[in-house]
Order: sequence, then C-alpha cells, then structure tokens
Amino acid sequence: MLMFCGVALFLLLRNELIDQANLIAEELRAKRKKQLKKDRASKIKSLVNEGKYEQNYEKSEEFQRELLLKVQEILREQEWRQRKMQTRISEEEGRLKKDEEETKEMWKRKSEHEEQLEGTREQRLTNMEITSSSIYYK
Repeated sequence: MLMFCGVALFLLLRNELIDQANLIAEELRAKRKKQLKKDRASKIKSLVNEGKYEQNYEKSEEFQRELLLKVQEILREQEWRQRKMQTRISEEEGRLKKDEEETKEMWKRKSEHEEQLEGTREQRLTNMEITSSSIYYK
C-alpha cells in the first residue's frame, strides 16, 4: 500500500511538471507570435509553410533552451517556496511545543503549590485553633 502511494505521488508530481512545462511552452509560443506579428517575412513564411515554420522553431535549439531555462526557474521557485513553507512549519511546531511545555510547567507548579498548601493545612488549622482558643481563655 505504501509503495502504491509513493508511485501515485510520483505520477502526480510528474503529471504536474508536464502540465507546467506545457504551459511554459505555450507562453513561449505566444511570446514568439507577439514578436513575429510585426515581422512580415516570418508571417509570410508561416503562411507558405502551413504552420511548419512554427513547428521547426519549436524543434530548434533556441526554443528548447528557453523552455529548459523557464522550467528550471519554475522548479527553483517551487523548491524555494517548499523550503520556506517547511521552515515556517518547523518554527510553528517549535512555538507550539514551547507553549505546550510552558503550560505543563504552569500546571505542575500549580499542582505542587496545591500539594504544599494541603500539606500545611493541618498545621494552619492547628495554629488557628490555638490562636482562637487562646483568645477565648484570656
């Protein structure tokens, strides 16, 4: 079962990365289209070649390099966010643990104080009886 969960998580992360890479590729295509919109020569080439001009560009080393750099950038950002979140979680866990220990210590002191009062109760009652009886005998 644990193995299945690990594989499922791996596939989920893999699919997520593929989706992100596809989104980045779309962004790069849109950026290129925007750049080429003003360039009549490339526009004519793309019309003549019926879209093969764009396919050739996507197969080019330049496009692949840009895609790789963009994917690496996004992966770095995700890793940074994940580490930052883990740091925050660790800090919060530490704070909660400290609060819990302080609460335990407070209850321990309160319990010890009550035990101490209970231990001296007999002595205090005896002292009160002695002082009250001495008041009556005077």
